[in-house]
Amino acid sequence: MWNAVLESQAAGVAAVGPGVESKRVDATCREVLERHELLEYFTHSTGHAPAAVGLAALGADSIDIIRAAVEHAGGSTAPADIAAGIASLDGVTVTTGRVTYAGQHGIPRKAVYIIEARDGAFHLRSVVEPTDVPQPYDT
Repeated sequence: MWNAVLESQAAGVAAVGPGVESKRVDATCREVLERHELLEYFTHSTGHAPAAVGLAALGADSIDIIRAAVEHAGGSTAPADIAAGIASLDGVTVTTGRVTYAGQHGIPRKAVYIIEARDGAFHLRSVVEPTDVPQPYDT
């Protein structure tokens, strides 16, 4: 499933361009998921504003990651090249910090920022740097 979603995301990014409507990008993503028989599990759509600021930041991180992967792949937007590019990223600067996929079994290693709301303002409480990211289970 991971590879199908990654392929769908990469195809959607490749479909973006001047004059391309978001519904066409969404259709491109859905075509990939349908080919992998996963469309019934895709209950939302692409091309709309996220409901929360945190999701917007993670969306921006995704764009930064894909951009770095395409650059690493010599400019190729082929889904397999983007996937290989992502798998080799090490310490890439994204909107919310730095992220590493290299050697992480497909699970990114990234610092977690603990923010505290106090006295009507947000304060950085701590930064947790993961030292080990466990290998995912095969499903």
